[in-house]
Amino acid sequence: MNIISSGAKTGFSGSAGGLDDAGTSKQKNVRETQGNKHAMTRDTPDTEGQPANRKVAKVTKQQAANVLLKTDDSFCAADSDISPKAFPVAPPDLTVEILNLVNQAQNYKIVKKGINEVIKALDRQNATLVILAANFKPIESLLHLPLKCEEMNVPYVYVEDKHSLGRSTGITRPVGACCIAITPTHTHLSPLTETIINKVEKLLI
Repeated sequence: MNIISSGAKTGFSGSAGGLDDAGTSKQKNVRETQGNKHAMTRDTPDTEGQPANRKVAKVTKQQAANVLLKTDDSFCAADSDISPKAFPVAPPDLTVEILNLVNQAQNYKIVKKGINEVIKALDRQNATLVILAANFKPIESLLHLPLKCEEMNVPYVYVEDKHSLGRSTGITRPVGACCIAITPTHTHLSPLTETIINKVEKLLI
């Protein structure tokens, strides 16, 4: 009763062998799959956490720096240029006094800013002193004002910087021309204005 036929043994061992082969095949497949994943992980560069446009951003930043540098250089060069056609140009100490006078006159609302406003003040004979910017470009747009000032017998003078002239008039933009229009009701600055006009007339001698 305990005797097992050779066929049964063969069949049983064959079944066991089949199970072993299947198990071995599954293990082999698992190892190959893991090996492939490991190979893919090793060969594929790790780009996680790295911005894809890092190179583009770097180039853009460099280009922006170059543009800013060129802009700054041209801006500084333009502001440092004083036209040889500008005459008379106030020396630094007189420039400080002129800008201070313009600033005080602005507080009294008796400053006319811009070329058109200066022309109107000259035509109405309200201009007492005309101040021009020697580095205004194009300077040709201002050259007719001295002729008109001489025609109307109004003193005029150039200062070096259009930005300083703009700030003295109470604005942040550069100003090419302005004038002080002292009226009979605004005579607070008349003594200081007369003093500066005398100094400006000495520049023509």
